[in-house]
Amino acid sequence: MARNAQNLINIATDILIRNEREHSTGLKNLLYDAQIAAGQRSMLFALVNGAFKEKDQLLACAEEEGVFESIPDTISNPLNQQDQTELQVVLYEVSRSRSQPRGG
Repeated sequence: MARNAQNLINIATDILIRNEREHSTGLKNLLYDAQIAAGQRSMLFALVNGAFKEKDQLLACAEEEGVFESIPDTISNPLNQQDQTELQVVLYEVSRSRSQPRGG
């Protein structure tokens, strides 16, 4: 269960980073090109679209709650793009208050 959820988070993070780098590709194309089981595709769509649309609000809430100050010195601070995007995806998932992570 946890492996499926982490896999969805990793794929969503990669899609959002590629979308940021390759503006011409388009988010929808990246979603359709993702190598994922058919049963998880709708979960991935919801996760990516929600995290994309709410990026500013999610990161502002993290900043306001002191998430970035609590990051240990052993982790790069400020976060690199990969870590920040993964945080964005995880925060979106948590903000939905689901009793079980997607992919479970």
